[in-house]
Amino acid sequence: DDKPVCDAEWDDTDAQVVCRELGFMEGGYATKESYFGSVDLENQSGLDQVMCSGRESSLLDCRHETFDDCGNGEGAGVVCYGDDDDGGGYGNYSSSGNRYDRYGNSYDDEE
Repeated sequence: DDKPVCDAEWDDTDAQVVCRELGFMEGGYATKESYFGSVDLENQSGLDQVMCSGRESSLLDCRHETFDDCGNGEGAGVVCYGDDDDGGGYGNYSSSGNRYDRYGNSYDDEE
């Protein structure tokens, strides 16, 4: 069940967990304010106040609130650098809420 993520408390430690979960072991950094485009946070429940320690294997393992008060302009995102661990050499991987693109562009995975 994909859920968007609000940018409240979102930081580079959280982004590191997401990058690792996606197979990018070299790290990355957090983006805020729906950097990759609007995320439907007003009509669907998202993860809010995400606080990872950095040791989690999944974002869902991080402390978070399941009730949010976020607007569509408050989507969290990540930019991961390095090649993914399958050797595909895709380079940067960016995501914002439920938007993902290995090339830095955004698209909605519901389309």
